[in-house]
Amino acid sequence: FDSFLEEEENNEIIGYIKSAELTESTLLRLGDICNDYSVSYHIEELPEKNWNEEWESSFLPVEIDDYCRIRASFHSRVDGYKHEIIIDPKMAFGTGHHETTFMMIQELSKHELSDKSVLDYGCGTGILAILCAQEGGHPIVAIDIEKDSVENTETNLKENNIGSVQVEKGDLEVVPSDQKYNFILANINRHVLLNNVEALYKLLQDQGRLIMSGILKQDRNIIQENYTAKWFDIVHESARGNWLCMTLSKKNP
Repeated sequence: FDSFLEEEENNEIIGYIKSAELTESTLLRLGDICNDYSVSYHIEELPEKNWNEEWESSFLPVEIDDYCRIRASFHSRVDGYKHEIIIDPKMAFGTGHHETTFMMIQELSKHELSDKSVLDYGCGTGILAILCAQEGGHPIVAIDIEKDSVENTETNLKENNIGSVQVEKGDLEVVPSDQKYNFILANINRHVLLNNVEALYKLLQDQGRLIMSGILKQDRNIIQENYTAKWFDIVHESARGNWLCMTLSKKNP
């Protein structure tokens, strides 16, 4: 499945899958899940649509204080913001609409990024790397395991006239082990955060900051336990909706 949408009003979950992927084995597995949890399902084929047109009609610019305005290429420029970022997300995550990206940008606005090294871990659309480049960050490395995200990041870098960001496809293994960063940005999911505590610690400079989101409020305790038991101290925390953003520093050796 490509994505899911929870419809609380109807007590439903809508899953989207390419018709070619809806195989007999998938249907058998779906039937087993429904039997286990006493739920039912039905399949509906969607008509062909101009999804770009659909998206453009509903996509609105995002304004984060007077610090940053995020818009698509078909929106007009508006003055009065320190930064303007053009993002056409396509199949990648990160437009500023989601609470996690919004909080990451708010947190970055509080830090001096000029001439600071940055690792954007799970870069999505490249929105955070673009912002750091506009702030004068250098060097900046953006990585993502998804091909769509890497391609979209490269496209958005060109759209914003940014030529100083290195983009790589892969996980943390594509980052040189001897490289350390002033800032590591990880707007990513709980599973990835929990699996990479030590690796992120080793990549962060002693006076650096790890800024991370993608954390649901209900997962705060497990994130805190794993990150603060040995490796990091939490220096700032914010919440928006059901999501958290944490800024951490390395514990003294």
